[in-house]
Amino acid sequence: MWGIELVKNQATREPFPASDNIGRRLKALSLEQGLTLCPGKTMADGVNGDDIMAEPPLNISDKDLRIVFDRLLDSLEALHEKPCD
Repeated sequence: MWGIELVKNQATREPFPASDNIGRRLKALSLEQGLTLCPGKTMADGVNGDDIMAEPPLNISDKDLRIVFDRLLDSLEALHEKPCD
């Protein structure tokens, strides 16, 4: 299992406001890429903050792992291009 915390400012680790629903929006974008992620909320202070988890099989091949990372990167880039609806 992998966990990734999503922050608004990488230097200060400022979280996204809960109202932005960043984790859920990233999940929707990743599904368009064929990748399933599990979003989490309230990681920063009990109200704000987002994270995602991925659970690839333990026996994943290097080739398939690269596909997972490429799809995750594509999803993150799409989210970055349109951060708020």
